[in-house]
Amino acid sequence: MDSNFAEALASQETVVVDFYAKNCAPCRRLSAVIDQTLSNDKVMKIDVDEDQEDLVTRFDIRSVPTLILFKNGKEIRREMKALNKSELIEFLG
Repeated sequence: MDSNFAEALASQETVVVDFYAKNCAPCRRLSAVIDQTLSNDKVMKIDVDEDQEDLVTRFDIRSVPTLILFKNGKEIRREMKALNKSELIEFLG
């Protein structure tokens, strides 16, 4: 796993990782919802088409968009669809 990615997960209590692709319309909709709802320091965006094969494989990303919620460096929740604002808030728990 990329050391910068691991450091970012470890440095925050809660981090949302957004696995997306630039040519994915649902990914763009979800990205807009994330940008309106969360501060940038709580979100990591990973473009699956940008040489991120190690992360895609490690986290078994099979479709985009995929959101993974990490708390204290551990995955606690995953969603594989474009969420609206209320669904995103619920996802964050």
